[in-house]
Amino acid sequence: MATASRTFSFRAAPDFAERHERALRELDRLRIERPRLAESIRGDFDVRLLEAQRHGLQTPSQRLHATVAAFVDAVEDALADEPMLDAPPAPDEESLAGARAAAEAVARSYEEERDT
Repeated sequence: MATASRTFSFRAAPDFAERHERALRELDRLRIERPRLAESIRGDFDVRLLEAQRHGLQTPSQRLHATVAAFVDAVEDALADEPMLDAPPAPDEESLAGARAAAEAVARSYEEERDT
């Protein structure tokens, strides 16, 4: 069983390092292309790291891992949100109600004209 655990940790470490390298590259890109989104990563990172610290980080390696994990997760979440920044805004309920009322008024007007 110990061998499987060590094998897993050896496989997980390169994946984690790759995610960290990608997060660094993407953050550099976001700083140029989407500075506000890049800035939001800092706040997300702070919250994630604080949460990890609340759970207790006893060793320097735990603190380092928690810091890198908080950074990587914050960047990955920002990247997941990036496509939504280009999407048209969703209409609010008031706008939808107004559009429905206008459509109903046009339909009634059309029906009245047709019936006369």
